Amino acid sequence: MEARLQRVRWALELARKYRGVALRLLAAVLFRWGCVSVMIRLTLWAERQTGPSLPDFVVDRAPYLPWMYDLNYLVWVAGFVPVSLVLLFRDPRRYARYSVTDGLLALTRGLCVCATGLGPVSGLGHSAAGLNGAIADQRHLFLTRDLFFSGHTATTFLLLLYVMRWPRARGWMALAHVAVVVTLVFGHMHYTIDIIGAWAVTFAIFWLREGDVQRFWRAGEMRAETSPP
Repeated sequence: MEARLQRVRWALELARKYRGVALRLLAAVLFRWGCVSVMIRLTLWAERQTGPSLPDFVVDRAPYLPWMYDLNYLVWVAGFVPVSLVLLFRDPRRYARYSVTDGLLALTRGLCVCATGLGPVSGLGHSAAGLNGAIADQRHLFLTRDLFFSGHTATTFLLLLYVMRWPRARGWMALAHVAVVVTLVFGHMHYTIDIIGAWAVTFAIFWLREGDVQRFWRAGEMRAETSPP
């Protein structure tokens, strides 16, 4: 009986938490997936273009490990999915803001992929490495030019920024993020600049969404007014 009452109280608390934010969550998630759809279309367009492969001080010296390439997606899912659910249930309003930010990040990535036009990473181990275009086999669809900036780096880093207030989620997400970056390097999936660029762009968009931008500009104006000519 006590267990049943506990479940009822939990359900009522959950309903109270989501009652005022349900429409906001729905709109944010739809916006996010719309942005992701646009990004996919942009990356498919970029895949049909030609572009140079670049030298890379780090990747050129890192041995290619096929199992790292295969592990990348699993590591991304293992970190991204459970921590996303933690954020959703802990703070649905923050999850809605996160979804909008993630959508903006996806749009930015699609535009960057088209603008940079980089060729495949030198030494890429899978069959699509030297070919122009998406190469499909029975299990995979390989894209070789959706490089700048790294999507797996950006999405795991953004989620890490949004769960910083919760130590357990932060620790798990930080571990997953580091593992994702390591698999990208040793799987020869991205250039080093793709990873560094993902950190920079992600933090910039996060700060513009969540930072006190107006206070920052006011502080800059005050410094300008008080500084000598």
